[in-house]
Amino acid sequence: MNIPCVHENDQPRWENPPKHKRAKASMGTSYNESIEQRGNGISWQPGDRAENVPTWAKNIQDTLQVLVRKVESLEDIQRGAIQLFRRTCPESTEVAIMELEVAQTQAELQHLEERLRDTDYRNKVVSHLSLKSGTNPGQCVRRVMRALASNFVWSAYSLLGRKGKLALRGTVLCMTIKQAVMKWRPGLGEKEVEVLIAETLKHAPSVHKAQVQLNCSNIPLHVI
Repeated sequence: MNIPCVHENDQPRWENPPKHKRAKASMGTSYNESIEQRGNGISWQPGDRAENVPTWAKNIQDTLQVLVRKVESLEDIQRGAIQLFRRTCPESTEVAIMELEVAQTQAELQHLEERLRDTDYRNKVVSHLSLKSGTNPGQCVRRVMRALASNFVWSAYSLLGRKGKLALRGTVLCMTIKQAVMKWRPGLGEKEVEVLIAETLKHAPSVHKAQVQLNCSNIPLHVI
């Protein structure tokens, strides 16, 4: 029978401690011993001399050095790939960092129309828009047009300007859209692209209305 004894500080002490207390004490001792064995009793710091570094620390250092060499090798490969891309596609590299603001009003879209009259600028915009891509020509047209103006702005347009709307055909904007899509998909006919543009303009008002309703609920809408 275990009888508690009175400690000097009036704290109970077991003459024959229960099994769970003996096990806990044993675990603490074995843990401390494993730490001492792992470090071989050596207090090691990162700046110590090599002869004072324990084996397990050397293994960590060797692993880190291997990782560093691999990272440096990947960086070299990345730099080589970028240089090769710049030599073969200098125009695309310049276009990749181009910032094109989406027109939110007809005035902003008209300002873009004026800027696109500059041939050099238009060529850059065409190359930039051709990177929008898509799984099919219709999706590409929608992405290109959405990169130029919002659905609210496109709601005021139709391809031929019917029903009191503004005509998009004959504008530099329309030419830019067609060139971008046809650059993305060589061999695509101009008439086919115009049909897709007309279809996108036709649905712009309903898409804009849906966007307004969903924005009130803070739910993003991705029409692709």
